Amino acid sequence: MRRKWLMMLALMILLMLSACAAEERAQGAAETKGIAETEGIAGIEGAAETEGIAGIEGAAETEGIAGIDSAAETDGITETKQIVEIAPHSSLDLSQEGRQPIRMQEYYKPFVGEILEKDSLVVGMIEEDRPPFFYCTGDGSMDGLDVEISLGIANSFGVELVIDRTARSNQELYENLAQGKYDMVLSKLSMTPERAMGVSFSAPYVTLRQSFLVNKKLASQYGVTEYPYDYLREPGAVIGTVEGTSYESFVRQSFPEADVRVYQDISSMIDAVVGAEVFAAVYDDLTFVQAIMKNYEISLYSTIYTVEDLRDYICAAVGDGSEDLLECINAYLMVNCYSYVLDDLIRDFPECFH
Repeated sequence: MRRKWLMMLALMILLMLSACAAEERAQGAAETKGIAETEGIAGIEGAAETEGIAGIEGAAETEGIAGIDSAAETDGITETKQIVEIAPHSSLDLSQEGRQPIRMQEYYKPFVGEILEKDSLVVGMIEEDRPPFFYCTGDGSMDGLDVEISLGIANSFGVELVIDRTARSNQELYENLAQGKYDMVLSKLSMTPERAMGVSFSAPYVTLRQSFLVNKKLASQYGVTEYPYDYLREPGAVIGTVEGTSYESFVRQSFPEADVRVYQDISSMIDAVVGAEVFAAVYDDLTFVQAIMKNYEISLYSTIYTVEDLRDYICAAVGDGSEDLLECINAYLMVNCYSYVLDDLIRDFPECFH
C-alpha cells in the first residue's frame, strides 16, 4: 500500500513539473519581440542587417530543378562552365532542394561574404573522371568523394554548388585556380611545394602512397628481383608517367638520367607497362590497385612496389586571398572526419574497384 501511494505521489509531481515547463516555454515565446524575418528565407530569424551590407534576398527556389544552375561571373565576364546535370536516382542529392541561403553577418570573413553574396560555390574538377573521387554514373549524374565534400561545403554555406569541369589537365586546373576562375578545387589534387607557390592547400583528406608498377619480364631480364628504386636511377632506365601531374615532376627530379616517357592518361601509361614499352610506371597505390582489381590480367605482367616513406597528400586548394575560405574548408574536413587511406576508399566506394 505504501509503495502504491509513493508511486502515485511521484506521478503527480512529474505532471506538475511538465505543466510548469510548458507554461514557461509558452510565456518565453510570447515575450520574444522585435525579431525581423528575413524576406524570402524560411527559418532564419533574429538576424539584424549590418549597416551598409544588404542581405541576400530573392534567392531562387529549387522547385523542380534537376541540375545545378547559374555559373558565377568574374569581374563582369561570364565564365564558361560545364554545369553538371543531376539525374533523379543519384546516390548524392545534388539538386539541393530546399536549400536555405544564409544571411550575411558583419562578422563573416570577406571571401566567405563574397560567396554568400553571389549565392554559389564554384568548384573546379578536371574533365576526365577520377573514381572514386569524382565520376559520372550510369544515369548521367555525378558521384564520388570530391563531389560529396563539395556538396557538403556548399550546403554548410547555404549556397548553390557549381562544378566546372572544363580543365583538361591538373596543370590547367591549377592555373585556372590561381587566376581566380574557381572558388576552390577538389579534384584529387596532390599537394606539392611547387603548386603551393601559387595556391593554398587544405589539410589532406586522403593520404596515398607513391608506387611503381614494374613489368615482370623486363625486371627478370635486368635482374631486378626486389625494390626497383636503385635500377631506376641508372642511365637510360625507361619510366612512364602521366603528363601534367605531380608524378611527372617527381620522376624528372628523382631520376634525372632516366628515359622518361610521358602519356596523356593513366590507362595508356599502364598499357605501356603491360606491353613492356617501359620498365616501370610511377603513380599512386590507388591507381595501380584499382587497375588490377578491375583487370586481373595486368597482375600477370606486372608487380606493384610501394614507396613506404613517400606520401601523396590529396587536398582541397584555394587561390591567393582566399585563406578565410580555406579555414572553413579545414573546419568542415576535420569536423566530418575526412582522413582517408586506400583501404577506406575501397570500403566506401566498392563500385569503383570492380
